[in-house]
Parts: sequence; structure tokens; C-alpha cells
Amino acid sequence: MKKIKRRLRARVEGRAPARSSVLAVLGAQRGDGSWPDIDYANRNRANWQPAGHMGKLLILARALVSTEAFGAEHGALAAAVGRGLDFWFEKDFICPNWWYNDIGVPRQLYRVMLLAEGTLTPAQMHAGLKILERAKLGMTGQNLVWVAEVTIARGCLAGDAAVVAEAFDRVEREIRVSTGEGIQRDWSFHQHGDQLYSGGYGRGFSADVPYFAALAAGTSFAFSPQKVSLLSHYILDGQQWMIRRRRFDYSACGREICRRGAANARSLAGAWRTMISVDPERADEFRRFALRLEKGADGGSPPLSGHRHFWRSDFTVHHRPLWYASVRLTSPRLLQTETCNEENLFGALLSDGVNYLFMDGNEYDGIFPVWDWRRLPGITVEMRAEAPRTRNGARGADAFAGGVSDGRYGCSAMIFRRKTLRARKAWFFLDQGYLCLGTGIECAGDNDVITSVTQCLRRGTIRFGSGKTAAAGETVHQTLSPGEWVHHNQVAYLFLRGKGATVNAEPQTGSWYAINHMYAKKEVRRDVFSMWIEHGRQPQGEEYAYVVLPAVDPDEVDAARQAFGIEILANREDCQAIRQPRTGIVQAVFYQASANGAADALPPELPRVDRPCLVQLVPQGGGLILSVCNPAGKNGPLTIEVPGRYRGDGRIETKKDTSVVRVILPKGDLAGSCVCVDLRACE
Repeated sequence: MKKIKRRLRARVEGRAPARSSVLAVLGAQRGDGSWPDIDYANRNRANWQPAGHMGKLLILARALVSTEAFGAEHGALAAAVGRGLDFWFEKDFICPNWWYNDIGVPRQLYRVMLLAEGTLTPAQMHAGLKILERAKLGMTGQNLVWVAEVTIARGCLAGDAAVVAEAFDRVEREIRVSTGEGIQRDWSFHQHGDQLYSGGYGRGFSADVPYFAALAAGTSFAFSPQKVSLLSHYILDGQQWMIRRRRFDYSACGREICRRGAANARSLAGAWRTMISVDPERADEFRRFALRLEKGADGGSPPLSGHRHFWRSDFTVHHRPLWYASVRLTSPRLLQTETCNEENLFGALLSDGVNYLFMDGNEYDGIFPVWDWRRLPGITVEMRAEAPRTRNGARGADAFAGGVSDGRYGCSAMIFRRKTLRARKAWFFLDQGYLCLGTGIECAGDNDVITSVTQCLRRGTIRFGSGKTAAAGETVHQTLSPGEWVHHNQVAYLFLRGKGATVNAEPQTGSWYAINHMYAKKEVRRDVFSMWIEHGRQPQGEEYAYVVLPAVDPDEVDAARQAFGIEILANREDCQAIRQPRTGIVQAVFYQASANGAADALPPELPRVDRPCLVQLVPQGGGLILSVCNPAGKNGPLTIEVPGRYRGDGRIETKKDTSVVRVILPKGDLAGSCVCVDLRACE
């Protein structure tokens, strides 16, 4: 118990606060223990001002234990902390948002009590412990971690080992794979139901739980090796893949996308360094991860390179050394991004195929107040007069949404439906870039329909394949025809089919308040680069095809296009497929079986399948790596007829010019995940 309490206090103590800050807080305190700049009657659910009282007390408490810096003020500081606590205990302020009452205030209060413990009266200790008891252990996910933190501190302050043991036990038990809230089988994280929150609540979980593991190490409360291994998997095989440079992917952040500084992952470096001692077997991976967060691109730790699809969260990430891209899909399996406490008011479309592209990680930094929330990058949308308001409990309309991957390459697709709008959308990810296909686009509404290609902060000169350029700050509104390209911020966009694209670059205005009522209504203005494809009003059978080539100089676009060299094998309502002749990679989305009937019209390079699925064929060592999944999450057998003669493990029947492979698709919490089969060429 002494060891736990000593470690807990050392973490809470931190660095000595700035002298000017301490004296300002001390000097402004009223005689009753309150502060004049705090509105104690405030009822704001998202930014409850009375909580600032505890923040000021914590500044004073940290100064109280910094005897070298504030020894002369020790008596005044102790008295001020006591007055401030007495004021709070007497008033017992209650927020309309339960989180402040049960988590936010107790988390601050226990810190104050640990640091000022030697100066508090028995009555103050008793009153403080009663408030800490509001943090009850009957929660899940990150909320459970927070209340356990408070409970451990309460047990230490009260000298109750049973309370401490129960809290550690609950945290350890929360390190588990779940089909409810918390860590998922694919190492993503859900909170508030089956909702992706790896960069929100899951970020807090991965920041705090390593500390609990270190806090308990070497005591009777220590976590088991199995739980430590699970925690490492979650961080390294989940969290790590959703971070680029020092930023979480916004698609993983839930409603927190509408907070200033959202997605900042740099502060997690300390947790990863903690894991170096907690899990020595993966210490090198944690060390490299921490270096990337601490020192950025030049930190001596190479960036990730690979492809992951998180089938439990309808989310795809694609890393290359110089760039990163992601896609967020929607299906009935997942809740779409929520609104809560008047946050994320216009995020209704954030799961509709949003496609982020990061080079340095700052492409969208602070853009959200000025975003046109109808033109989110990657989505196909009916352009109503205003962006739709976020509605809690919303889910996708079609179960066909998923991704196939071999760990290096992959493709993702979905059947998208929103009201009368329909589209079949697919993304094909390779080394040099990716190809986006859309087909079957139709809508019975009275508004224009577009596919948004990008909407990011404007950076530098915009260049067109025609030779035209637009310098920074110059307004641009130009239409491109199929076959043309545009280059912006190290990225080339090539339009292959459909109606070309509209390129727009100009200042956009808005306010943080419009998307999150915890902020002021002050106008924000940012230069924005956006691009979209027009499908017109009430489209029928519309399509699009465009290539995104990151990390390309404007003078090298044509050469990069030739090197990429993708062929579109199909862009139909039954199949979307591509082939890269240089590598021989084939990726295909089958929306229906192709074993007969429509198969006669498909190119011979494509496999034939007996049920809807995603298929990827990657040549390797004279054979093929076959990767397949059912994006609707259905299990059972799948038969695939692959061009060429291969031998394998008994699942393969070789015919004259083809091989028939039988795969059993996963079930349970693995349903929708990918199966890879190594096909060896027949001698």
C-alpha cells in the first residue's frame, strides 16, 4: 500500500508550477475560498466552469509540496487549499452532466487530497472521501479506468487495501477482448455502444492502463502476463496503426473531432515508454513507437508501412513511409459518430466513406470550423441546403462493408445507402497510391449529387496537367475533364472516368461554436483546397474513377502515373476490380456470385466466386497470396476459381487452366475478417 501510494503521489506531483501562476491564483482567492473569475452557477454540460475551482486548487497543492520553490508560502498555500476545499464541500456543486460529478471532479479532488494530505483536517478528509465515493466501479471501457483511478487513490487515502485491490482487479479484468465496449478482436476500441472510439475513449484507455500496470508492478496487485500481452496487442497492433506522425486518424476520434487539438497523440509517448518496462518482450516496438511520437519524422524511428482493415469497426488504414490514407465505412453493425453535450453537431456523414490522406499529419489541423460538412473527403452525398445534424443511434443501411488485406496491400468497399441515394464505392490501395471507384450512383432527391474527392487546408501552389498554375492565395474554381490531373501539397489527383472534377481553392469561414457549443462564436477563416465530382440531379447509373498519387513532385506526375499503371477491369454494379500489370496484383469486389451468368462478361484475369466477397491476388515466389473476406460478416464456405494452376493444403482442386480453392470464412467476433491462403505454383 505504501509503495502504491508513493508512486501515485509522485505521478500527481509532477513539476513545480510556475511561480507567477501560483501567486496569481493565491492572490485572487476570496476569503470564502472561491475565485471571482469562475461562474459557479454555470450549467454548461461540455465545459462546466465550476470544475475550474478544482484546477486552481491543484495548482496550489502542487506548489504546497514544492518546498524548495514555495517554502516561504507554505502556510498561505495550506490555508488557501483548506479554504477552497471547505467552500466546495459546503456548496457541493452538481453538474447537469454526470461525468463531472462521478469522474471529472473526483479525479481532480483526489490529486489535491494526496498532495495536501498532511495539512487537511479529519473533517476535510471525511468530506473529500465521500465525494470520491461517487466514482463507482460499475462502468466499462475508459470510464471504468477513470473511476478505478479515483478508487485506488481513495483506498490509499483511507488506508483500505480491499478498496485498492478491487480497483486494480477491475482494471485488469477490463483488459480483455470484448464484443461489447472496450478492446475488440481486431484491436480497435468501442465506447458508447458499438462505436469506433480508438482515438477518443480508446486513447485515454491506452494512456492510462499502462500506468496502472506500472503502478501495480512488484506488488500483490500486479497484472498477469496474459493481461500485459493483451494490452501490448491493443496498443501496438491497434492504436499504433491509427496514428500518423503525432496525430490520431480523425475517423477514430468520435465526437472529439470537434475539439481544438483533437487527435493529438504526442502525449501518449510517456505511456509507451512505461510499456517498455511492463512488457520487455515488445520493448523495442514500444521504444520505436515512443520515438516517433516524441521526435516526429526525424526521430530515428522509421514510419510504419503496411495495410490493416479493422473488421470490427468498418475502418481501413494504409501506411507508406511518406504518406498515410484511411477509409471509414458504414454498416448496420456499427453506430455512426455520435453527438453529445452539444459536440459534433454536423457529423452525420462522418461514416459515409470519409477518406483522409496525411503527408505531414497537419492537412486538416483546425479545418473543422470552416469545413463544408456536406463535402467530407471521399463521400458521395446529396447536396442539401445544409449539412445534416448528427443523430445518435444512426447506423448504416447495408451490411456489405468491409476490407481485404494481406498486411501490405488491400481494398475496401461498401454498398452505400442514405435515404434515396445509392452508390457502390471501392478503394484499392497499393504502394504508390490508390484508386477510387464508384458505380451505380443514383438518387431520387431534388438536390445535386457529388462525390467529394478532398477537402483539406490549402498549401502552396496548385498545378494542373494543362500547365496552368495557381499561386498561394489565388482563388481557384476550375473544371477538369476525364484524363486530366491536378497537383496540390505533394499529391496528384488523376481523373479517369465520369464527369471530371471541380477544383476549388478559396477562404472558408465558420466558427468552433457552430460545431461545438463549448466554444465562442468568434469567426474562423482558413484557406481550403477542395475537389469534387458532379453527378447532377437525380442521377441514374453514374460512376467515377480517380487515382490519388501521394509524395509526387508536380514535374513527375506523368511518370508516376505510368509507374502506377492500374487497369480498371470492372466498374459495374456486380463487380469492381483492378489489376496492376507491373506487379500482377489483382483486387476485386464481388457484390454477387460470379460463378456463372455474369461471369462470362468479366475479364479472364479475374477469379470466379460463388458468393459475394472481396478478393486480392498478390504474386509471390512463383505462387500467389490469395486473400478473401465476406464484407457482410457472413461465415461459411466460399469457393474461388483462380486463373492458373496451383497446389496447396488440400483445399485446392486443380483443373486444366484454373485452380478451385475452398475457404471457410470466420464466424463470431472474427466474422468479416480476412483469410489468406498461400497458393504454390504447380511444377
